[in-house]
Order: sequence, then C-alpha cells, then structure tokens
Amino acid sequence: MVYESLQELLRHSSSSRQYFLSLPTDKQLALHEHDRYIHTAADLHARTAAVDDYNHHVRLSLGQDR
Repeated sequence: MVYESLQELLRHSSSSRQYFLSLPTDKQLALHEHDRYIHTAADLHARTAAVDDYNHHVRLSLGQDR
C-alpha cells in the first residue's frame, strides 16, 4: 500500500513500524528527514540502505572506516 509519508506508513503498517523502531535512533532521525519520500515499506528499506551507504562514504572520506 502507498502512503503519503513515512509518518503515515508507520501509523498504518505495524511491520514497517517494527522495522523502523529496530533501527538505531540516529538512523531513525535521518529517515525522518526523508519523510516525504517514503511511501511504502520498500521505500523505507531502500532509504535505510541509502542512508547507510551515504554514512559509509562519509566515514571513508574522513578516513574513519577502514
């Protein structure tokens, strides 16, 4: 099902809510910044992977992830 935003998805999908709440707080906060782009569970998982990938590249650029 397609929802308006991450907030709507979490409100109506218990499995998405459960997945979201299993994530570390910093990742939850990052995903809230993408609220309007997350409409499905697949979007949520893809955005989570994108946030992880971005953070990994930032750590690499800072020499913190070897």
